[in-house]
Amino acid sequence: MQRSESSTTGASLSATQVTTRTKPAGKDLSALSNATPSNASTQGVAVAAASGPVMPARVVIKLILFSVLLFVVPFSTYFLSLHHVFPGNMIYSAFAAAISANVVLLGYVIVAVTEGDPTPDTDTKAKKTQ
Repeated sequence: MQRSESSTTGASLSATQVTTRTKPAGKDLSALSNATPSNASTQGVAVAAASGPVMPARVVIKLILFSVLLFVVPFSTYFLSLHHVFPGNMIYSAFAAAISANVVLLGYVIVAVTEGDPTPDTDTKAKKTQ
């Protein structure tokens, strides 16, 4: 009988007990909520780290464009090849759609790799001037 009582009392923790147990020991996280550009240096908290990385608009546009292409191109390829290239042959049409999806992914990888770094390194500029 005691076994069932201990399991029920162990399961009924209050919300304050749960939050105190999950809180990291010895760390005060209130400095993160108070971080502003004026007091960030005094508290040792980086404001940029709290707000997250900033993505250029062209990167987001490319991501959205390739996401739409990844959806539209395989479906279009499947139905166009099913009705015009391979009439009635679903296997060849599905194979063509899979190839077109891989072509779109390859195009995204190539664009991402060839894209330049939006913020050039200051060390690289210093080496070039020497």
